[in-house]
Amino acid sequence: MDEMDTRVPDPFAVGDDEEEVEAYNDNLLTPTVPAQEAPGVQSPSPVQKDAPPIPPPKIITKSQGDIRPLLSVNMFLPVPDSDPLTLLVAKYIPDPQARPRRDLSGDYTHTDLRTLIMTNSWRATARLARDQLTSGRVQDVSEVLEWWCLRLHSLARLRLYNQTAAECTTLFNVISSLQPPEFCNHVKDLLPLDLDLCRCRLRYWANDSIGYVDALMLTLNSCKRSLAKAMKRNVQNATVDGSVERWTERCARVSLVLASQLVEMKQYTTATRILETMILHPSAPPDLQGALAMVYLQVGDLGAASFHLNELAVNSRVDQVTKTTNEILKACFMGEWATAVDMLQGRAEELVQTENYVQRAIDANNLAVALLNLGKLSEGIAVLEDIFVHSPSMAVVAEPLIFNLATMYELRSNTAMDRKTAMLSKVALWSGDGLRHAVLKLG
Repeated sequence: MDEMDTRVPDPFAVGDDEEEVEAYNDNLLTPTVPAQEAPGVQSPSPVQKDAPPIPPPKIITKSQGDIRPLLSVNMFLPVPDSDPLTLLVAKYIPDPQARPRRDLSGDYTHTDLRTLIMTNSWRATARLARDQLTSGRVQDVSEVLEWWCLRLHSLARLRLYNQTAAECTTLFNVISSLQPPEFCNHVKDLLPLDLDLCRCRLRYWANDSIGYVDALMLTLNSCKRSLAKAMKRNVQNATVDGSVERWTERCARVSLVLASQLVEMKQYTTATRILETMILHPSAPPDLQGALAMVYLQVGDLGAASFHLNELAVNSRVDQVTKTTNEILKACFMGEWATAVDMLQGRAEELVQTENYVQRAIDANNLAVALLNLGKLSEGIAVLEDIFVHSPSMAVVAEPLIFNLATMYELRSNTAMDRKTAMLSKVALWSGDGLRHAVLKLG
């Protein structure tokens, strides 16, 4: 892309003749007093004075500015072409011919973005996002920010947290230095929520849990203020646009992330208060109430949990699969494992017919745990192994499922190492990038 001159021209640089410019400016600033005309002499008219006109000042709107600083190749760090899973395969599968083939080159030329995401090819996705940004083909600010969001998300899924933090910090520093200030504010208004959450997440990766909560609270309060402004604008204009729904969804997302962190810190009371405040909004999604019920189940408040689950059961916006899942989880929390097993086995065929493979993998994990609590270890292992056979691409990315199967192998016999090594081969073949290798429990 050709270099562009982004300097604003000086509107007062009208020529090289300094005396002429000075005389012209004197004429503009000094009031003209009619002089006594001499006979036969005509006074010169200011209109006839040979001076170039002053060009109007260039007006720069908030959407105009130079986005090239956001596309600089210096903002990106190289992605390593190895990962801990590859080292684990080399350690436990010594025969090179028996090792599963894994593509760590990051090549994306033979597939599309959707396939890369579905196959967890985060190394290739990160490279694609970088190439799109540095190629100069992307000129729209919103599109630039979306590609940056995909780049940072891919690095985080690769568990390259230090690199993600470095590139995220550089991005926000560059955004803050954009000129003119109107354009800088315009870019900040267009920031996707995922970029804000990524900047908050930097505190978590730095083991600063309190700072992470503070950053999330600032983001939540900012979303609430924007929601209030959108609602006020709709009332004043007597119109309904999508801004209220958009900001409501953002508030809900940040609230769920914040509540999850507070639960991790065992701050259950604060987490429930935040969720209870959010579900009072008329357009709040039902997922918030479901999350609130799960928190109450976790702390053992069955009364409050039952109240919210009963409200979700009669909520028309909640699908039947979610309602049944809530009942299953409630039975598990109450120790009614036989009831949970019957409900999970009862809808297994339905999930196969509807091709709901994600929920099928979740149900398989829950069913295996329920069977284990009933003392049926072999049946639990069979359930998880069946998922590896029929839906390997879905099973190997579900880290709790892999961890539970490795644990059950250890509980069953002394040949657990051979079984876990065989599972490592399947995981390395199907998992893609970013799997946390510790779930294999291979040391």
